[in-house]
Amino acid sequence: MTGVTGPGGGAVWQEKLYAVMTQKDFRGHLTSFLRSTGLTGDQVAAKAAMLGGLPLPKATVAATLNRDKLPKLVFVQQLLRVCGVREEDRTLWIEVWQALDDGRAPLRQPEDAVPPPQPSPVVATVDLGVVRPSEQGPPAVPATESGATGASGQGTAAVPTAGPGTTEASQEGSSAAQAGAPGAAGPSAQDSSDGSATGHPARFFGPGRRRWLIGLGAVVVAGAMVAGGLWWHDQSQKAAAARAKTEYRKSHCDTDNAALTTTPAWCAGITDGSDGHQVFGKGLEPALAAIDAENQAAVKSGGYVTVALMGPLTKGDKSLTGDRAVHQVEGAMIAQHEANQGNTYPKIRLVLANMGSDETSWSTVVDQLKTMTGKSDRLVAVTGMGLSQKESIDAARSLSKASIPMVGDLITADGFDTTGGIDGGGAINGLVRIAPNTSAQLQAIAQEIRKHPDLKTAALVSAPNTPNGTTDFYTQSQEAAIRNPATGLLPYLQAGSIFFKFDARDDAVRTGLSTISNNLCGKVEPDLVFYAGRANHLGDFLEDLHQRPCHTTPITVVTGSDAATLDRNLDALKDPDAPISVLYVPLADPAQLADTSNPDRGLFQDFADEFGRDHYGQQFDKSHMASGWAVMAHDAVLTASIAIRKAIDTPQTPPSVHAVAAQLYLFDSINVIRGASGIFRIDPQTGNRKSTHEPQVVRLGAPPRN
Repeated sequence: MTGVTGPGGGAVWQEKLYAVMTQKDFRGHLTSFLRSTGLTGDQVAAKAAMLGGLPLPKATVAATLNRDKLPKLVFVQQLLRVCGVREEDRTLWIEVWQALDDGRAPLRQPEDAVPPPQPSPVVATVDLGVVRPSEQGPPAVPATESGATGASGQGTAAVPTAGPGTTEASQEGSSAAQAGAPGAAGPSAQDSSDGSATGHPARFFGPGRRRWLIGLGAVVVAGAMVAGGLWWHDQSQKAAAARAKTEYRKSHCDTDNAALTTTPAWCAGITDGSDGHQVFGKGLEPALAAIDAENQAAVKSGGYVTVALMGPLTKGDKSLTGDRAVHQVEGAMIAQHEANQGNTYPKIRLVLANMGSDETSWSTVVDQLKTMTGKSDRLVAVTGMGLSQKESIDAARSLSKASIPMVGDLITADGFDTTGGIDGGGAINGLVRIAPNTSAQLQAIAQEIRKHPDLKTAALVSAPNTPNGTTDFYTQSQEAAIRNPATGLLPYLQAGSIFFKFDARDDAVRTGLSTISNNLCGKVEPDLVFYAGRANHLGDFLEDLHQRPCHTTPITVVTGSDAATLDRNLDALKDPDAPISVLYVPLADPAQLADTSNPDRGLFQDFADEFGRDHYGQQFDKSHMASGWAVMAHDAVLTASIAIRKAIDTPQTPPSVHAVAAQLYLFDSINVIRGASGIFRIDPQTGNRKSTHEPQVVRLGAPPRN
């Protein structure tokens, strides 16, 4: 970088950055550089919006640079981009940031680095209360009352020069002195006749004295103006700081956490609970309070690492999760609590990473997570990973490139695993998952259908996109698996040859499903409907089927695992005159797990008992286990915590992300995970779950006809 002269580069900045010892030094240089660009806060915000990536509201920039903490790397990178720093010049800033984060500061300076030019010394001068650089000193002040500078008593009285704060009288006195007027020189012994020896007033207020007093008065007046100006400046600064803090908090979910961002619909970003327990909504308050307390204990121990639970944790108009995110977080907290019991190392610090209810904030959240692998946060794994949609896949690929290991808890779409076959984008190294995939679920359902020979024809109803309009890989994976001969459902579809798609956006859902339901009363009335859609629309679809013209014809709906959220008290599922049944394979059904037929029921019972206990004054609702999300989130954090401890090489030293990722692919043979959902392994080739027993089908509504 020697000789580089671009913004933020060159010899001067090299010397400054190599000398950085603390985060305060770093923030000071970053602030100084920003000021040197001349960009206003509004201009910075506008350029950040134009470039894309992390938003940089004016209040956010001010508060982040003033906070006594090393800014997040994503903030530093974006600010340097906005300020026009070339990529090659940003490298040194990033290296210094990493050295601070890892405790290696100061960064070693190369021997060929060019020393910067030495700045010329400057002093300050007072100008109407404004302190500015100048090469001139302040007005001189007489050394003694008489102005004498020598032993003989002779000298020259200091006279203020004309300029800001100088009076007309002082200027006249100055002119008189320069012209040789009486009193221009200091007093001598010959002047004793005017009474100076006896302190006569006439001598004290003589021309020389008057000039000195006038000058002194000017200095006093200027000093008063300076004091007033400084007071006003201080009050103005305090008011500006208060406004900046208010704006900053408004931009960051009413917190001081730069990793949280206020959006029009929700609070997105990352928290460990210390920012307040309602940042992600009232429903998550009990779980976040318990996580906060657990985290404080973990951090206090000194020996901890961080695991993130990432997903759509808040509700919104386009939410596909509903209240299930609350169940998910509660289950993760139970796993964290269990992992931290006793004299274990390392303790688990759990942070929540909210991608937004529709996952559109995934990029900002992932960028933040990638900065957390250093010594300050010690992030070693991410669990959750959202739903089987495009945003989740993009997030997984980004984390994979950063070598951060991932344990998916709910993702089921075929190919959303280590292979990356879901979209043909290449392998997603470091991603494993603990939920049975779509094909495994539908194969189990096909076996159940074959027991009922009266079921012969099927229609396919699918929604290929999310409410955002992006690809919904969950539903598309269902359709692909239905069409795959290996699952055993294709013959039913071929016999019916009925295919309908609906739009999952806005009111198109309601009207589309209503029309489709009526269309099922055509020349061929199918026995089965393969519903490749989300469960949040399934209830409406069942009600439409209940009202269709041929409603007396029995019909069975086959769908995916999120049907576990379906209201089992729907009228459509209880009318014997319009028999409708639903078949699905749940991720973790409490009734199945607690049944005596489950060889691993003791593991589930242990989890259920812990779930029902008090945790730091918080009590979770046991009905939250019904969706299965609490169980799956628990098992994902459990899997990560076991891998973390197995990855430790040097005692009392946190493992690297690489070591943790490697351990995730070694859960095979006798190395198993004893989860609440049962005993399972991880396929070392695909990263998929390998259960010790087959998935079980759940039937809702009308009983089978034979």
